[in-house]
Amino acid sequence: MEIHQSTSQGVTIITLIGRLDTNSTSAFEEDRRTWMAGPIILDLSSLDYISSSGLRVFLQLKRDCAKKNTSIVFAGSRGSVDKVIRVSGFENIFPRYPSVEDALQAVAAASA
Repeated sequence: MEIHQSTSQGVTIITLIGRLDTNSTSAFEEDRRTWMAGPIILDLSSLDYISSSGLRVFLQLKRDCAKKNTSIVFAGSRGSVDKVIRVSGFENIFPRYPSVEDALQAVAAASA
């Protein structure tokens, strides 16, 4: 899995590419410690697969954000990843947007 980080309008955008599974969650865990400076958008548009291990690290990130009063949202989930998010109930835990642009508009407005 590849993890790309960028910032726009004071919002950290994390793009996940490939598979978030047992083999890649340690990289996610390591990188996420640097993301807590402000609101976060997880761009899932290039994520092909997510396992229960991946869902677990999302939950931990959500808890960490809640402790720091930082918002976190999903953007662009599709295919089997979108299905896993819906079936697991994560759509009730993480606000979801169809694209990074939509998420950025909502998150930037809420944090202004």
